Amino acid sequence: MSAPQKRKGHKCDHCDSTFGEAGSMTFHMRTVHDGMRDHKCQVCDSEFTTMQHLKRHMRVVHQGLKDLKCPECNATFGSRQYVRIHMETVHEGRRDHKCQQCDSAFGLKQYLRLHVKLVHDKVRDHKTTSVRSVSPPSEPGPT
Repeated sequence: MSAPQKRKGHKCDHCDSTFGEAGSMTFHMRTVHDGMRDHKCQVCDSEFTTMQHLKRHMRVVHQGLKDLKCPECNATFGSRQYVRIHMETVHEGRRDHKCQQCDSAFGLKQYLRLHVKLVHDKVRDHKTTSVRSVSPPSEPGPT
């Protein structure tokens, strides 16, 4: 059975995510729900779930390599993923992550989580209000 035809028969017990392979679900459980971050930056102590994410962080944050441009506004990014996210949320106006408690909607799930903490849970600590917590983990934003 090819990858697109695989059934997603492994459902996470903690959220609605489903996976085609048990190993993918286990990785999801450990990184998303248990907070596993085995790959630590030796420069700034940021922690990542995969070596690939740590390498991207090093390249973009510490080496300043942001060589991919948005075709519409020329903002620069360090990965194709962030160009795509930028295009969808900024230029297409996608706001797929909707708050269950009010009418707010956000382009990134992490912005929704921050909104819930700050507005509805009224959590205000140094981690919640830092720029690092609202930016994608290895992408400081467009330049």
